[in-house]
Amino acid sequence: MTQVQVDQALRQMLGGLDHPVELCGADGSVVGRYLPEHEYRELLYSSVEIPYSDEEIARRCVERGGCSLEEIWKRVGRT
Repeated sequence: MTQVQVDQALRQMLGGLDHPVELCGADGSVVGRYLPEHEYRELLYSSVEIPYSDEEIARRCVERGGCSLEEIWKRVGRT
């Protein structure tokens, strides 16, 4: 992702950066949109679904078993 430094003048033009802003060209066409960080994160995480219940996650956290990394490497032939 490209990063652009925002100076104080641009911050003021964007309305303090605390709400969504449409960026338009001289002809009025929309060239992009700005979302404040808190709104971007909310939008990003709202589309994530956790396929496990809280109980399933808690059970797996205390569950013992599985195999060591060394055993996995042996199984895939990397020893």
